Amino acid sequence: MSMGKWVGGWVAMFVLAALACAFVSFAYAEQASMIPVSGSAYTYAYATLGELFAWIIGWDLLLEYAVGASAVASGWSGCWVGLAPLPSSRTTFTAGGRSVGG
Repeated sequence: MSMGKWVGGWVAMFVLAALACAFVSFAYAEQASMIPVSGSAYTYAYATLGELFAWIIGWDLLLEYAVGASAVASGWSGCWVGLAPLPSSRTTFTAGGRSVGG
């Protein structure tokens, strides 16, 4: 089997995907020109679907940011613990001459 048979299909799919992306960009540009306020999904939902849907999307965005921030914080905490490990619970400290822990 030669690769020349398969290359034509790949090229055709890339051209089709490029056309789809172009049409989607035209649709987004038209919608953005109708709504003069620059904003996020909340602004577009408010202008196109109404206040209730915009409220739901706004809270959904807040939840999305919270989950993303917690995932990033969890990852960074793993990096920091790897750099400077905290003492384990079996470590004995001396505080004021007394042994604490252990």
